[in-house]
Amino acid sequence: MSTTEAGLITTAQASEASGRSWRSIIRLVEKGDLKPAQKLPGLRGAYLFKPSDIEALSDGSPKRQRSQLSL
Repeated sequence: MSTTEAGLITTAQASEASGRSWRSIIRLVEKGDLKPAQKLPGLRGAYLFKPSDIEALSDGSPKRQRSQLSL
């Protein structure tokens, strides 16, 4: 996994590392359950995360597989 110069990772990288969808990562931020290390400027500025925060997230609550979701 590549990181930014500051050692931070993007939402897509956080998604891949945690096994969660990128939308789930954004939901966690919106709920206050995950705090980004930085938000880039602009209306749609990207969130950047510390790899250690994402590793902690991966060790936490179970992930739901698509097959477990009711459609």
